[in-house]
Amino acid sequence: MRISKQDNIKKLMKYVFSLTVVSMLFSFQIPKVYSNILEGLKKNDSKAVVKYFGSTVNLSLNGQDRISTKFQSELILNNFFKEYPINTIKIVSNGGNGQSTSYVVYGIKTIKENFQIVVKFMEIKGETTVVEFKMY
Repeated sequence: MRISKQDNIKKLMKYVFSLTVVSMLFSFQIPKVYSNILEGLKKNDSKAVVKYFGSTVNLSLNGQDRISTKFQSELILNNFFKEYPINTIKIVSNGGNGQSTSYVVYGIKTIKENFQIVVKFMEIKGETTVVEFKMY
């Protein structure tokens, strides 16, 4: 049995349509802020990461918990990225109550160690804002 050119085109169109639907569903499941922070972490760019921080944030790195300003957080993360440049990163989990709070867990591999970063978000004045950034 010979497959016609028209059959191949139909199969290709179904495949493209399926990929489009799947990518649309995926983009709705992960809020843009999650992926923007992911990109900032990939680039070891503290300024891009803290862009979504509130005026203060509960920051925990290297076993030290502190309430930091956005500016302090940027400096602390910048120092961390110098000591532990991130090689690979992925979103491990995310969720929330569907109302005003959500979280995302990033798994990272640095040149020295592997970490998990838990980021908690709250809707503040209609904007998704980081209120906690904890690394384990």
